[in-house]
Amino acid sequence: MKKELQTKLKKRFKNISSIDILGLFAIFFITSATYFFFSRKTEYLDITIKLFNQDTPEYSLDSNQPKSWYIEQIQKGKAQKSQFGESLIEIKDVYSYPSAYVYNDVYVTLRLKAVQNKITKQYTYESSPLLIHDLRSFKIQDLLLNGEIIDIANKPRELKKFKVKVELDPKKVDFTNNSDSLIKGVEKYVADLITTDLTIKDSNGQEIVKINKIDKQAGERIIATDRGLVYVNDPERVKVKLDLDIVGEKINNYYFYRKKETLLIGEQVWLTFEKVSVVGTIISVEAY
Repeated sequence: MKKELQTKLKKRFKNISSIDILGLFAIFFITSATYFFFSRKTEYLDITIKLFNQDTPEYSLDSNQPKSWYIEQIQKGKAQKSQFGESLIEIKDVYSYPSAYVYNDVYVTLRLKAVQNKITKQYTYESSPLLIHDLRSFKIQDLLLNGEIIDIANKPRELKKFKVKVELDPKKVDFTNNSDSLIKGVEKYVADLITTDLTIKDSNGQEIVKINKIDKQAGERIIATDRGLVYVNDPERVKVKLDLDIVGEKINNYYFYRKKETLLIGEQVWLTFEKVSVVGTIISVEAY
């Protein structure tokens, strides 16, 4: 029985010609190519990376901002092209926001030719996946950009202006008298520097913060006693509330100031003006 079955199989395989085999390979190739073609699409994608210092690639807070000589080499319009002259990656924007530190965080927006898997929705560039929070390097001519991917989008992010009321906080909570008292308000000399003509702009000159109104009141010292809390005026402190216009950027259904701070009641925002740097707590937010 086995011999008969083997004989039949041999006869069938002998009857398969080389043309049939080529046909099977052709069908397999066409099927694979069709799947590959229709499951992938190529499009230009904008990604934003936060640069880090080449000398310290390990990501750590406020310790790896890039050097100034390195930033000067990053110019808008610089592109890497294919041998056919097609743009593969281009620097679309370079910007930073003023901060209270010597070095600022620097962001670069790149427009690159990416491939998307239609099934998984995953984008890849040069065969490597593009992932939020991934540390990547991108070569553009003689420039190597090193940074953390913080945004991936196929269209510009929505910007919106908000009316924001902020109450300024002390740079540090000041406890005195063995932690029996708490001071509220900023130092008087700081309050004197805050005027309605102050604005904050990013490195491209775009205004992102404007002061519309200032409310200043006497500072307070709150003292804990056996009878409860006692509030007394502090002549060295001033309680300051600011009515501001702040430009927010929509990321994942929330609006952010400087890509870091959420425009929500109770959150803190850093306000670094030309002459003074302060931090405040948001007490109201209203979109225009």
